[in-house]
Amino acid sequence: MKKTSILFAFIFLSFSINSFAKNEPYLGQFLIGTIGKFGLGTEITLPKGEWLVAGVSTTNGGIRWAELVLIQAELDKIKTILYIKYPRKLEKTISNMAGGDHKQGWTRAKHVDDNTCDDYSMQNSNFNEVNFTKRFTSRIFEGTCISVYAINKINPGTKDRLEVWRMTHEFINRSNLEYPNSLVFVDNTYFSLNNVVHSYFAINPEFQSIASNKNILFKDSDWHKYNINSHPKKKSYMDKVTYIGRQVLEDNQVNFLQERALNFLPYGELY
Repeated sequence: MKKTSILFAFIFLSFSINSFAKNEPYLGQFLIGTIGKFGLGTEITLPKGEWLVAGVSTTNGGIRWAELVLIQAELDKIKTILYIKYPRKLEKTISNMAGGDHKQGWTRAKHVDDNTCDDYSMQNSNFNEVNFTKRFTSRIFEGTCISVYAINKINPGTKDRLEVWRMTHEFINRSNLEYPNSLVFVDNTYFSLNNVVHSYFAINPEFQSIASNKNILFKDSDWHKYNINSHPKKKSYMDKVTYIGRQVLEDNQVNFLQERALNFLPYGELY
């Protein structure tokens, strides 16, 4: 990675960036190990290696979302991306009519619409599983979601509707990093009564000597669930990603409910 060009990009942009808070990540920062606690007490153990903060964004109003994009690069090529989204404020409580007490939880409509928990409006990921273990009316109290899939159409534009991704694209361009032909994703969502975190981990399979064509539509990709059996090397790697992704999800479900750090370290086995 050419740190000089990346640091120049940071200096150029830093005057217009608002970080989450005094001790939270800032654009251009290098992170190793465990980060947090952010938002509602979210602590995260990062996968191995040095991570560069490529995008940070916050919103006011509602639950005051915070978003963070971290990347790893090698030889000026994007190797991995980790996108984390979490709230900084609880939702309003609702009354449990049966017991008369008040419950926190998370509004279903805000967390399962066109994301991991509805498999992006039923996109047919290679693997998708939703497990809401505790619910009340429209609220989710405990549960997890996971989607594993690949995309070959990586949009490097700066007109993304999400500020954090516009910022990331600008940072990548100014740092002269190369977009991959494809990315394999493991997307997870974790719910507890008083916290929720969405995480999206993406790997460039080129670093596993697996070639992909770029700008291929999702359903036409070699990686798609209905095509991948004809491509043994991709199938083997997707199976490995799914296996590790499910293990990370299961372990972190326990960690999250016990307010321990989310552990993404096992993702390092994929690169």
